[in-house]
Amino acid sequence: MLQRKRQLKLPSTLSLIILLLPFSIWAGWIDRAGNELPETHDQKSIGDFGAWLILTGNVNQAFKNWGTPSEAIYIDTEDKFKRNEFVSALVVFSGCGEDELGNCNLAVKFKVLNPTGGIYADIPLQEAWIGKPSPGKALQMSVGYIMVSIEDHEPIGTYEIEADIIDLNSKKELNLSSKFLVAE
Repeated sequence: MLQRKRQLKLPSTLSLIILLLPFSIWAGWIDRAGNELPETHDQKSIGDFGAWLILTGNVNQAFKNWGTPSEAIYIDTEDKFKRNEFVSALVVFSGCGEDELGNCNLAVKFKVLNPTGGIYADIPLQEAWIGKPSPGKALQMSVGYIMVSIEDHEPIGTYEIEADIIDLNSKKELNLSSKFLVAE
């Protein structure tokens, strides 16, 4: 089952901490101490534009945490799920190009691949952050996301979510991916 909003729940939960002020992607991702972090399949940047694909089983809590002012934001991330549990794919970004009004125009296209590499779902281009004020150096969570649930008749194994994040102002594009395991 595929929905425009998707959620992922894993037996082993990792805690993702996003630090708002010291953790930015101005010339690459950096940690709180200012050390550069290497690019990964789910976290990349081009110059000052960067994005991070996050999988979570609790999208409502992720949005609640994001909307609560604090020094750090905690998002439970997961990579193992059971059938019929929801996986949500969210995008966190920074440094998007600005139009003449200072707005960011960011789109995202999601694709989900099944364990054999075939297309499970190919979701049309959607808003990540269109016509909204640019976050500048700060991190921002996209408004567009997906939720995926692997049903009983579908194969178990490793699924992959791909997200192409397109900055319509600067014409930069980041291709991110993250995998999750569906087990009995």
